[in-house]
Amino acid sequence: MDGATDHLRSAAEREGLSNLEVVTSDVVDVRLRQWRPDGVFARWLFCYLSNPEVVVERIASGMVSGSTVAVMDYWNYLAIRMEPTTDLFRKVFTAVYRSFADAGGSLDVAGRLPALLLASGLRVTHTEPLCQVGRPGSRVWQWVAEFQTLYLPTLVEKQYLTRTELESYAQWWRERERDDGTLLFAPPILCVVAVKD
Repeated sequence: MDGATDHLRSAAEREGLSNLEVVTSDVVDVRLRQWRPDGVFARWLFCYLSNPEVVVERIASGMVSGSTVAVMDYWNYLAIRMEPTTDLFRKVFTAVYRSFADAGGSLDVAGRLPALLLASGLRVTHTEPLCQVGRPGSRVWQWVAEFQTLYLPTLVEKQYLTRTELESYAQWWRERERDDGTLLFAPPILCVVAVKD
């Protein structure tokens, strides 16, 4: 967490932003009211939470009139695709999906957020899907590749995949990286914006 907050502070300094205060807090216990923020942004937060409605309510209760909340999170995660593909690709991402669910999260959570925001007294002003497609070497490809490097070994530790399956998948992925005809459709994200009147 320190790395992320340090990065944000450095970026704010580079941009000459003096009205930004960086605070680290457990999201379940966050108390926004004391800062009276103009806006709240959350990306890939709610997918980890077993009770996203609690955090939505906490955020909404800490917002002042006229402030905005913007969220980007996963919805329809298993729409991820690769062409050409293999059954192992589907198995790997089904294991990712199940691992989040078994830990209490949801990789489809964004579809619930408009209703949760409305129930917390906010007015939803915008919803928009973010569906990204890329070839080897693209930013989209790098995003998914970095996620796999960090996350897929945990699926072996938690017995969602065998080590042999992971090694076979890693070899297949390297082959796809060398094939300019490969196309990756990344997991869809839903962007939701709401305001407090």
